[in-house]
Amino acid sequence: MAYQINATVYPEGDYEGLPDVIVTEVGTPKSAKTNSQGKFSLSATSADAMIRFQMLGFKEKVVKASLIGSFVNIEPEAYDLDEVTIIGGKKDNTLLYVLLACGTFLLTASIVAKNRNKPQKVQLK
Repeated sequence: MAYQINATVYPEGDYEGLPDVIVTEVGTPKSAKTNSQGKFSLSATSADAMIRFQMLGFKEKVVKASLIGSFVNIEPEAYDLDEVTIIGGKKDNTLLYVLLACGTFLLTASIVAKNRNKPQKVQLK
């Protein structure tokens, strides 16, 4: 018998709903995504179904469907990153853009000179 879940996902310690959290029933293709207020609806296969909450920058959480009330809190994930060293360029005419995709631990760094639009050397440790 289907078990209906209607809840809101919040980041731990905050009361503002978290948008774009992926909510899935473990072992099935059933899934939902939270809206801009953090709300979602999911029809699980049973009250014993395990429900997974996933979002980039947050720890994955798995909860039994019957234990989900009107809200679910998920914890932020902390990452230790290596040092980035910049070699060359001048402080006054260089911009550094570091893009970090925590889910894949992809660190991309590029330096663009303001006036010359010429790449500078970058050393990542």
